[in-house]
Amino acid sequence: MNINRLRSNFILWIRLLSRQTLDGEFWQTGQKGAHNMGRVSKRTSAHTAAVKETKVGYKAGIYANKTWFTTHIDTPSLTGYKIWLAQYAAAPSYNRTKYDMWQYSSKGRISGISTDVDMNISYMGY
Repeated sequence: MNINRLRSNFILWIRLLSRQTLDGEFWQTGQKGAHNMGRVSKRTSAHTAAVKETKVGYKAGIYANKTWFTTHIDTPSLTGYKIWLAQYAAAPSYNRTKYDMWQYSSKGRISGISTDVDMNISYMGY
């Protein structure tokens, strides 16, 4: 996905959201659709997505796994955005930046849901 496509997607996304009353945060994944982009483009895409979300009044964050945050995204340049780390381990070993949420498993079980669910810990205090 290139930066123009990302912008177009967000314009549509914003139009759809403007019809709703929502309270919450929106997270941009740094992984899918970006495999053929260079490091700078990925950083720009993540940054552009977060900026577009912020300009319309939503809190913005970037979601990716440890590999993407470490090698594909210039994560330290994304100041002012929340970071949601996906690293399936007993304890996270990612230490490049602070992270606000940690997804530690995709094998969680919740009563009433018949499939596995992602398990997360929030460090945001809410």
